[in-house]
Amino acid sequence: MNHYNQLLEISNQLGVIQGISSQLQWDSITYIPKNGIQGRADQLAFMSKLFNKKLTSSTVGTLLNSLMKKLDDFDGFQRRNISVFNKEFERMTKVPLELLSELRKLTSKGQNTWAKAREKKDFKMLKPELDEIIKLKKKIASYINPSVSPLDVFIDQFEPGMNSSLITSIFNNFRPKLIRLLEKCNKSDLNNKKTKFNITMPRNVQEAFLKDIVAYLGYNFDSGRLDQTEHPFTIGGKGDVRITTNYNEKNFVSSLFGAMHEAGHGIHNQNIPQENYFMPVNLFGGSAGFAESQSRFFENIIGKSPEFWDYYFPRFLELTKKEINEDDFVIHINQVRPSKIRIFADELTYQLHIMLRYEIEEEIFNKDLPTHEFPQIWNEKVEKFLGLEIENDAEGVLQDVHWAGNYFGYFPTYTLGNLYNAQIYNTLRKKIEFEESLLNGNIGVVKQWLVDNVHLKTGYYDPSTFLEKITNEPLNSDYFINYLTKRYEKLFQI
Repeated sequence: MNHYNQLLEISNQLGVIQGISSQLQWDSITYIPKNGIQGRADQLAFMSKLFNKKLTSSTVGTLLNSLMKKLDDFDGFQRRNISVFNKEFERMTKVPLELLSELRKLTSKGQNTWAKAREKKDFKMLKPELDEIIKLKKKIASYINPSVSPLDVFIDQFEPGMNSSLITSIFNNFRPKLIRLLEKCNKSDLNNKKTKFNITMPRNVQEAFLKDIVAYLGYNFDSGRLDQTEHPFTIGGKGDVRITTNYNEKNFVSSLFGAMHEAGHGIHNQNIPQENYFMPVNLFGGSAGFAESQSRFFENIIGKSPEFWDYYFPRFLELTKKEINEDDFVIHINQVRPSKIRIFADELTYQLHIMLRYEIEEEIFNKDLPTHEFPQIWNEKVEKFLGLEIENDAEGVLQDVHWAGNYFGYFPTYTLGNLYNAQIYNTLRKKIEFEESLLNGNIGVVKQWLVDNVHLKTGYYDPSTFLEKITNEPLNSDYFINYLTKRYEKLFQI
């Protein structure tokens, strides 16, 4: 047990380092002055090197070697802590520390370059740094596991146990069902109805309204804050989980659901047991798919439900002074219409956005797609999947920060999250009165069920095992199709 406690102490130190890095990264994406970008990149690179040096030290290796030999002597939670730490140790000891430090520096600068390139609508501004990031990512992947595709290395990092073969199979099974439902929605007059209300809203009004609604959802401002950024994100650590949105004065609906999505992430992270926050199960055992399931549960399953707005809508009108019909608003936020921008997409066509990005990542890492072809192939796939024509790089290949931010392999976890949350929703409705709780303003009942059954057990299991423990069955994409079908049948009379 002494060795186990020593391992937990090192894990706690790693958590502190990670927390410092999170604050530096939050600042670098939100309020950093122009001339501070390089210095912040150097600081983040230093913290990355410090983290990885401690993680891969001989002391950790000796402790893990001893603990893995007597794994059966520990209870399930302790075994999970040891096992996930060991997996991360084995993965990271294969990679030279200077490569990881260089990647951290590159991605810090890359995210700032991405923001400038997006503003100028010019992918060529980002291309040199993206070339370096991809080259370095391939090199790092070859150290970790040269026997599989780099993309499989990245996918497993975000979603343990998942790989490109499984994702391709899930998508191939799932896509025809999506298309059939899309065709039904396209024939609905209510889905095609042009709702007439003003979607503009001053930033100061949005700030007050969005702070109110995310607090109503259950986000705790004593342990976080809401700020403006180009691309919404959630970041933070123990006792301090920060969320952002992009206040769009021309379309408050996009700001609203950006904030609700990040609030879902924030609520999830705020309800991880504080005593576990720096333990290996949380540092190394998490699932991006489950993280996305919670953000999209609050954004979509709750946030786009008629029952939620039936209770909250008077408060919305009071805060915003808008003159909007509630039924028109609920129809508007659920309408199925292909969009060029992923984060503005409806729940159905959003999955097609993910599939096209995943196909491009396959070509990058399996077919060495050169970066100068990214805009063209992006535009071609948008036309193929969504029937839309991209007019510039900002609404095309530059709309997401993920690749500049070292998140290759992450996109599939959004769709996996949707599949998880629909299956969890099916189980939740058997346990509590979901619609009635929302209608009566008892959203805390829904949140608490998620806290008890999902948030408190974050990292305890690999995703496939966790989903089965919650729902008593393996992943089944039909639950997502059924969830959407029932909602659209009710709203659009399809």
